[in-house]
Amino acid sequence: MTRPVSLLALVALVGMSACSLRSGVPDTDTVEEIREELDRTACRNRLDDLAFALRGLVLSDTTGSTDPARLCVLLDDSLLVCPATGGRYLIEEKGDEWVVRCPAGHGSESFEVP
Repeated sequence: MTRPVSLLALVALVGMSACSLRSGVPDTDTVEEIREELDRTACRNRLDDLAFALRGLVLSDTTGSTDPARLCVLLDDSLLVCPATGGRYLIEEKGDEWVVRCPAGHGSESFEVP
């Protein structure tokens, strides 16, 4: 009884894969959408890393100063720019919160500053 079920499952899998690979080549719009999503993901990951690094510097700073420009000098330059466009991230102070934003619109990260 397991052989007919296995054979049926195999036929179904072959049929589904044949349907999904009709042309074998994704269209240009699909490739561009995938590329944009990869760029957004890489940027958001970098934003998260930058926010984490800045928050760590703020917490370890014994002077009590929370000047983003002074703290950014302590970080690697590659952490301060969007990996997709090379545009420098914008860092805004909003009261007790800092917002790190991508100039290309890929997203932002915020964190509280004690």
